[in-house]
Amino acid sequence: MTNQHVDLDRIMQLCRIELTDDEKRTLTQQLDTMLHYLDQIQEVDIEGVEPLYHSVEACDVLREDVPGENFSVDEALQNAPDTREHQITVPRIVD
Repeated sequence: MTNQHVDLDRIMQLCRIELTDDEKRTLTQQLDTMLHYLDQIQEVDIEGVEPLYHSVEACDVLREDVPGENFSVDEALQNAPDTREHQITVPRIVD
């Protein structure tokens, strides 16, 4: 990755931003620093190292999807403020 040239004008065009000359100099220095760090990372020997997909080991915390006891329609609707034809009626929100 060494000796890579960053086309800052192209990046600015793609990002649709305008930078002053001072901002361009600062950003160029920062990008050079980042590229230098990437060069250092690429020098690390990772032979035999398994890829890490998450920094924290993920585990499935969900319960099994087992069908359980269901409410009857009448039981499900008994606390609804208003019903019509076995459905809950709600106030109109779109004119």
